[in-house]
Amino acid sequence: MRQPSPTEAPLLGQQEIDALIQAGSRAAGHTARRTPLHGSMGNLLSARTGAGSDFAEVRAYQAGDDPRHIDWRATARSRLPLTRTYHAELSRPLGLLIDRSASMRFGTRVRLKAAQALRIALWLAASAQNEGRETATLLFDQEIHWLPAQRGMKGLQALIAQANAPCPPVEPSDGQHWSEPLVMLRRQLPAGSQLVLISDFNDLQEQDESALRQLGQHCDTRAVHILDPLEQHWPGSFSAQLHWGTRSMPTEQRGLLHAEQERWQTHLVEQLQNAGIGYNKLMADSDFPMQDMA
Repeated sequence: MRQPSPTEAPLLGQQEIDALIQAGSRAAGHTARRTPLHGSMGNLLSARTGAGSDFAEVRAYQAGDDPRHIDWRATARSRLPLTRTYHAELSRPLGLLIDRSASMRFGTRVRLKAAQALRIALWLAASAQNEGRETATLLFDQEIHWLPAQRGMKGLQALIAQANAPCPPVEPSDGQHWSEPLVMLRRQLPAGSQLVLISDFNDLQEQDESALRQLGQHCDTRAVHILDPLEQHWPGSFSAQLHWGTRSMPTEQRGLLHAEQERWQTHLVEQLQNAGIGYNKLMADSDFPMQDMA
């Protein structure tokens, strides 16, 4: 029987997939509350009043109000029928962007950056699924792949299928165009959705800043910056030609390489902060994605 080549092997093994889903499910319910603009029944506060459990205010009783919510003590004091109102509870959809461009298909220890991106996505999707929330995913490399919002195991199964699929190498391009997937996310996700961008962001360009800023205003967005250990610490004896989009540099110039990487990371963090997007850094060889983010 022919052994599968490395490019035919799945990104993640089934045992690892199962462990990530279990860990994500156990972590469900730790999301901080905020007021979403849209949503479905769940565990987050809404600006609207409705049949939730979080007290909003006492107001005059109106026809159609539930008599069980009449505040009899307040009614006795004011001699007017008063009722207690409650916030409706909403659950924000979770949006995920998973970068699978050429630079993400790189890894010197344990796993590819693309595999780490999928690990984080599975962890987050399992947590959202356990909270009864919808999950939508956008994967992009040379094309955009949109997995529409789904609740429960349907949303998870779509990601599991991606984890079980191989990730063959692709030719480096002159730079991916981030504006298109960013605009698509803003159009597809309801305002106030939780969104996590998982990438090394190597192809993010100056011309993408407007789309990034608009997305940061539309969604509660966080970036997870995936880095390979080699990109942080260049070894003493190592020779190669490395490429960042259209730029290249031999590794013999280690001081310049380190300075270039530091400059790029500082610029990236500034770009994200200007767009109102949170930032986390995570190494590709980290075993516990969401706990080890710096």
